[in-house]
Amino acid sequence: MTAVCRDDDSMPYLKNRLLFKDRVMVTGPQQVYQKIFKSHFTSLKLGQSAKQQPTSTCGTVDRASCDKDGRKISAVNLMKLGTITNDGESFQIKPSAQSAALMANKEKDPENKNQDALLKKTKEESDKEHQTCKNREIEIQTLSQQNTPLQADLKSKTERTCELENTISKLDQANKEKDVRNKNQDALLKNSKEESDKEHHTCKNRDIEIQTVSQKITTLQADLKSKTERTCELENTISKLDQANKEKDVRNKIQDALLKKAKEESDKEHQTCKNREIEIQTLSQQITTLQADLKSKTERTCELENTISKLDQANKEKDVRNKNQDTLLKKPKKKATKNTKPADLKSKIRLVDQLEKEVSNLEHSNRDKDFEIKKQVDFVKNTKIESDKEKQIYKNKDHKIQTLSNQNKTLQADLEYKTERTGELENTISKLKLANKEKDFQIKTRDDLWKKQDSEKQNQNSKHELELRCLRNKIQELKGNIRVFCRVRPLQGNGSIGKHMTFSDADQQIIKLDRSKISTYDKSVSTGKISSNATKQYVYRFDKVFGDKATQYQVFEEISHFVQSAIDGYHVCIFAYGHTGSGKTYTMEGPSTERDANSGIIQRAVQQIFKTIDTLKSEGWKYSMKKIVTKVEEVERLVEKAIKSRAVGDNNLNAESSRSHSLFKLELEGTHSTPSKPTNGILYLVDLAGSENVKDSGAEGQQMKEATSINKSLFQLKNVIRELKNKKALVTYTQNKLTSLLQNSLGGNSKTLMFVNISPEEEHFEETRRSLEFGEIVNSTHLGPATKV
Repeated sequence: MTAVCRDDDSMPYLKNRLLFKDRVMVTGPQQVYQKIFKSHFTSLKLGQSAKQQPTSTCGTVDRASCDKDGRKISAVNLMKLGTITNDGESFQIKPSAQSAALMANKEKDPENKNQDALLKKTKEESDKEHQTCKNREIEIQTLSQQNTPLQADLKSKTERTCELENTISKLDQANKEKDVRNKNQDALLKNSKEESDKEHHTCKNRDIEIQTVSQKITTLQADLKSKTERTCELENTISKLDQANKEKDVRNKIQDALLKKAKEESDKEHQTCKNREIEIQTLSQQITTLQADLKSKTERTCELENTISKLDQANKEKDVRNKNQDTLLKKPKKKATKNTKPADLKSKIRLVDQLEKEVSNLEHSNRDKDFEIKKQVDFVKNTKIESDKEKQIYKNKDHKIQTLSNQNKTLQADLEYKTERTGELENTISKLKLANKEKDFQIKTRDDLWKKQDSEKQNQNSKHELELRCLRNKIQELKGNIRVFCRVRPLQGNGSIGKHMTFSDADQQIIKLDRSKISTYDKSVSTGKISSNATKQYVYRFDKVFGDKATQYQVFEEISHFVQSAIDGYHVCIFAYGHTGSGKTYTMEGPSTERDANSGIIQRAVQQIFKTIDTLKSEGWKYSMKKIVTKVEEVERLVEKAIKSRAVGDNNLNAESSRSHSLFKLELEGTHSTPSKPTNGILYLVDLAGSENVKDSGAEGQQMKEATSINKSLFQLKNVIRELKNKKALVTYTQNKLTSLLQNSLGGNSKTLMFVNISPEEEHFEETRRSLEFGEIVNSTHLGPATKV
């Protein structure tokens, strides 16, 4: 700090020395001096005039005093601090307002201490309240966490109750359906019994019906088919009932387990609700206590606010006093008189030093206390804000607790309702179980009765099937075990058959050839003799004659009984014979395209066999084949493979003439569930190579050799047929490979069907005539009764 002095006479330069921790600062001349008390110092020494020392210097002096002309100045009492005036060489100290302010601050110290204690106590209470709020928040969170599982449990129980109600409704529906099924079963059993009585009556009159069996065979087949379908329906119904009973048992077990589990969960939830009621009551009591504490703390906060307002007022008054003191200190000091005594001057200087020290200490103390008071005021304000927040939190938590209490009451009511509903459902389920047991017993009784009747019916069906097979065989024997059908190939293009060939539409058994009706006769295409045979007519009778308009479906309908005989266990042979280009391959195999509409006998026979096998499965029959096939498509692939490997060539008579015989053999072995002899049937389906005149065909080289071999095999077949017709004891089957393969089908133990395929063209008249003559020979041949193998 600096002290500036002014000389009254000549305004000499004064050397002002200010000691700061043993250091003296000397400054230059000034016109006005002013003393400011802001730090600790010990003494002041008046310097020499400016003339003696014009420049500023710095040095050290004694901290206890400073001298002028070798005189000592002693300190005076700080409490007599006043304004220092310079009148020559003397100093005068007048008491100022600052000393009064310092006394007032000392008097205020006890009050500040009381305020500090009060604020400290308020802070401690606020901390306690804050900790209490934290504990309450933790309790509320715990309560919320406990309430959440209760809601989840109640939700799961509600869903479980809905599931039980749905299960009961399903059980009711199942029982209703079961009642309907039982009624239907009773009706079916009644109808089955009536049908069985009718069938029994039919069996008694079967000997009379055998005489007219040829007329009633179609009706019997229809009745058998309907009964088979009915049996399949009944078996399906039984299987469905069994499945429904199994499902019902499973449902009952599941329901028992679910009810047990639901009961345990209900007991747990009931106990949990009781525990939560106790916790909620405890929380309510705690909340009441907290509310009382909050009320008392709110009152305490009001008192603190009043105290703070009083402290603010006192600080304002203190600030006003400090301003007044600063104003008085800033006023210029008068010169000290020169006549002042040195001893008084030193004592006054000492007093000034002490006063300055105490003033600085008081200023520091006031600043610290102002800062603390400000800090405490801020703390009180923050405490009030936090208290308001805690009040709001208490209100929210009270509302939340009230909401949780209401939810708990609602959950308890729902739980009681669900418990009652569960009891009702358990009673309903027990009643349903009892009803199910009674119905199970009824169903079991009906099942036993049904199985017994089904066994009887199966035995009757088996007997009927055997009788039906016997009847079919007798019909075949009446018609002949060797039969001949004739089929006329349509003309190429849209032409119509000439007058040289006619066939009866009435009985469809006669075909006539008239050589005289041939419009153009050329020896190059016929080997007949015109002179002797030109006007001759030929009449041929066969079992069936198919005109050029006959379809593949109509043809197969007539031969389907032969296929059925193979299933019944007989040897059956169906072969097509005719000259080249007469339609044999078309009849047996169908065209290479449009198989579905124009499939041949082979494809249709395979389809019928598999369809019949599937039907007979329900009656206890099982069939197997040498090459295991289970689908029609597999057989068709085998047939196509054989067709591709068949030798084909062209000649003058046909662009694609078959140069080899095609034989399709299907062996069927059938067994029945009841002890009976198995059946072994064989079906031969043969497409013979075309018979042709080597000269007319124009064959050469390899084709000549093939034609010669084919004609030899067909010639040998004709010889075997003639030997059979003449009932020769030893038939030469082994003379040719073709006859060796057909030995079993041409003997007395088989049923044979021959297709005579002929062409309607006039140029093929002689080939047609020869084919018809061979067919007539075969038709007149008699084979013995066929027997099962």
